[in-house]
Amino acid sequence: MHAASPSRFVLTILLLVLLAPATARAQVGPVRVGVSATATTVQSGSTLNMSATVVFFSNPGGPGLAGSVRWSVQPLTGSAVIDPVTGVLTGGTVGTVQVTGANGPFRGSMVITVTPAGATLNSIAVTPANPSVHRGLYQQFTATGTFSDASQQDLTSAVTWSSTLPNIASVNSAGLARANNLGQATIQASLNPVNGSTTMTVTPPVQVGLAVSPQDLTLPLGPTQQYTATELLSDNTTQDVTGSATWSSTSTGVATITATGLATTQAPGQTTIKAQFGAFTATSQLTVTLSVLNGQYAFALDGVDADGEFLEGGVFTADGLGNLTGFVDYNLFSALIQQPLTGTYRVGADGRATATITTASARGTDNLVFALSNSGNGYIVELDSDSIAWGTLEKQDPSAFPLSALNGPYALQMHGVGSSGPFSLVGQFTLSNGAVAGMVDTNSAGTFTAGNAAQGTLAASSAGRGTGTLTVGQTALHITYYVVSANRTLVVGVDFSPALVGFIERQTGPFGTSTLAGDFVFSEDGFSSMGEFTLAGRLHSNGGGVVTSGVEDFNDSGALHENLAISGTYALGADSHGSAAVTSTLGTSNFSVYAVSSSRALFISSDNNAVSVGTLDLQAPATYSNASLTGNLGFFAFGSVFPSNAAIAASGQLRADGSGNLAGTLDQNLFNPQAPVPPQPNVTLTGNYAVETTGRGTATITAGGTPAHLHFYFVDGNRLHIVQVDTNTARVGAAAKQF
Repeated sequence: MHAASPSRFVLTILLLVLLAPATARAQVGPVRVGVSATATTVQSGSTLNMSATVVFFSNPGGPGLAGSVRWSVQPLTGSAVIDPVTGVLTGGTVGTVQVTGANGPFRGSMVITVTPAGATLNSIAVTPANPSVHRGLYQQFTATGTFSDASQQDLTSAVTWSSTLPNIASVNSAGLARANNLGQATIQASLNPVNGSTTMTVTPPVQVGLAVSPQDLTLPLGPTQQYTATELLSDNTTQDVTGSATWSSTSTGVATITATGLATTQAPGQTTIKAQFGAFTATSQLTVTLSVLNGQYAFALDGVDADGEFLEGGVFTADGLGNLTGFVDYNLFSALIQQPLTGTYRVGADGRATATITTASARGTDNLVFALSNSGNGYIVELDSDSIAWGTLEKQDPSAFPLSALNGPYALQMHGVGSSGPFSLVGQFTLSNGAVAGMVDTNSAGTFTAGNAAQGTLAASSAGRGTGTLTVGQTALHITYYVVSANRTLVVGVDFSPALVGFIERQTGPFGTSTLAGDFVFSEDGFSSMGEFTLAGRLHSNGGGVVTSGVEDFNDSGALHENLAISGTYALGADSHGSAAVTSTLGTSNFSVYAVSSSRALFISSDNNAVSVGTLDLQAPATYSNASLTGNLGFFAFGSVFPSNAAIAASGQLRADGSGNLAGTLDQNLFNPQAPVPPQPNVTLTGNYAVETTGRGTATITAGGTPAHLHFYFVDGNRLHIVQVDTNTARVGAAAKQF
């Protein structure tokens, strides 16, 4: 004997395949199993032959094949037995059974009715008799058979259902009829040769619901809103019933509504708008706030995630209905430029808003909260478990978008991270049709450099967003800018190092030492060898180069120095650039200063042991008291907790009663990758405060059971500078009047 060659074996198999019947080769994998019988009834004790047809994937539109199936029967209201191989069904007790044929995992079935043995069907009654059905609704009919032995049986699944006028009333194989058009049709049930019927009358459609639009709206105080009531009918048509509905508002102090559905806002708060018509009532929530997102906005954020610091800036349009569209620029130390964003938002009656923005970038979706003020601007905090960010949201003036609208002198301030650590800069430049020329002072991890020549260009903006290059000394800074107005623009750097965020503000001179005269409020945030420090205070400058008096509250990484007396000297040149030295019992701190106007200046530390940025604002003359702090304020604060140095930020609303009591709500995020803490939204806060005649205040706020100790300084009746003075947390921030 010898083995067959491999080639002969393969050839043999190939011939067998090719010579096989075409149907055997083509049918692979059944799609469905169809079960049928010569009748839908079988008498008790009699037999009925079941059959099955198998349709295959390869020939889904073909006639199918007589299938090899396994048969089974399931009792419903009766019983029967079936031969699992031949499919011969033998009737048992009177009622219905479900017969199933299975081919592997594929199954088909039908219902068979078992009728009395030896009895014939005499009549069929169709019920309900002569019903009237509203157009668009359904009517389930039942067929009841009466047999020669006087027994009765439900034949609904055994009969053949039909309608004489399907365009009036149609009926399916289960006896479910639909009212299609006005008129009458005969609904018939047949089980040869016996028929039964009834008349179905289709009447006009009936009300099945009511809808109010718009739904869940947020409006600013002042405008009106027209609501619409729509009746929903059974045939899926609708009818405007605005003028016929009965309208009401659950809180008329928030909004009233007329008999024709016109709502008028009255005060901040929430109310439910109701419409009643017929048997139905529909509602819509209306939130009224003095602060509402509607229009074009610029924003800039400083943040931290598991990879370290990141920057974010952009522009978006809020449509006033809860939708956002725009662009965002990220600096994740690998710039992602102009990522399209979409999102949604909702503004509460307290001026707090929530927003979700989504981009195609690696950051995906950001969850943000806003604390809005009566200026239309706001503070932002990111509430995500994998990152934290904080910054400002500012409404844009489109008339300032052309480069020519930005011509003039500006002061600049930015901060962030460089190759050696914390980095800050402050400076002055003139902008002329996109050309930049000026000078900048920098502090890189304690190395201060003054008078760096600065020049560059800004490209024309699109929707208030543009790009530019600013060369400081030998370093080229690449930026994106976001125009707020002709007087202010937000800036985000897109370089790996230094990665900076900040702003520019239009200068109004003339300038000199005498420019800065009066009482000023200041705040500062930065880093020393101990970690992050924050401070706020008040000083008096005499216009002759002397800081005659002042106090500050200083949190140096948990080391507290409160109500610290300060004095000092300063000088300011005609070019708006100057210097200051501020002295306390802790020593002397030196600063580089650029004036924006006689009421505002920007500064950075010029010492080798600190890197910081700050602002100085002229305080409105007043004799301040507890009554000066009255009403609602939006606020935010950011900083670090110790000893972990984890980033923390919060925003929210404070309500002051003018007598020393505080209430409100805050949204807070503490980002610590080593010990994660979930974001804390909607935390109720309470507290108390006391205001000195100088405008310096002290407050204790408790939120979530944890007290925070603060000092604040009035700039005027609408704005505050804030610093937190706890040994475990250093934060600096601001508050602005809402309503």
